[in-house]
Amino acid sequence: WYDALCINQDDPKEKAHQVALMGAIYSSSIQAIIWLGLASDNSGMGMDLVGNISKGDFEIQSLNAKLAEWKALYAIMSCSWWSRLWTIQEACLSKQAIV
Repeated sequence: WYDALCINQDDPKEKAHQVALMGAIYSSSIQAIIWLGLASDNSGMGMDLVGNISKGDFEIQSLNAKLAEWKALYAIMSCSWWSRLWTIQEACLSKQAIV
């Protein structure tokens, strides 16, 4: 199920109805694949930092990441995906989210 294709984006009534169902849709999904957009030169560096932090690796080496790593993470967090209202559902309600 791909929301941008499965929902008529030009029909406000349909969009409202479908958005109301999204919590149930993502909760019942086995996996959500989240595409943030085209990769940049430093996307890998930013995702590596996210991976270290998400593992609970809060040791000094993770938190004292190089400025370039934090800038790469900032670029990832600036993607338009984060501006959508239902991103929390998409990322958190699925049994597995792959970014």
